[in-house]
Amino acid sequence: MATTPNTMDGALEALSAAQAKIRELEDGTLFTSSLRLLERGVLDRQLGEELQELVEKVTTQQKQGSITVKLVVKPDSDEDSRMKIAADFTTKAPKLPRKDSILFLERDGSLTRNYPGQTTSPALGGEEV
Repeated sequence: MATTPNTMDGALEALSAAQAKIRELEDGTLFTSSLRLLERGVLDRQLGEELQELVEKVTTQQKQGSITVKLVVKPDSDEDSRMKIAADFTTKAPKLPRKDSILFLERDGSLTRNYPGQTTSPALGGEEV
């Protein structure tokens, strides 16, 4: 069966479209491809940096963390083809535990590390009394 030029052109176009779709999928999903377009790539770059910092903290502290991405999509005008997308993200990183400090109350109401009435020596790094 002979193939006509129009049929051959259609088959080549379909093959080309399929190859382009495969390349797109190899480069990233539709979501990641779209994410790269937002804010001219700034959001994608910031999310990558934030993820790297979060992974370092999670690894160091052996506690979980999270990044939440919020996209608000709405029509930009009466034109169906224009969309306005506002993006934001929040990160919850694990925190290092803090240590308690013991301080003493002075007569005037201020706080000090030294026990009230205790004398210290400046030679030992203490406050002069």
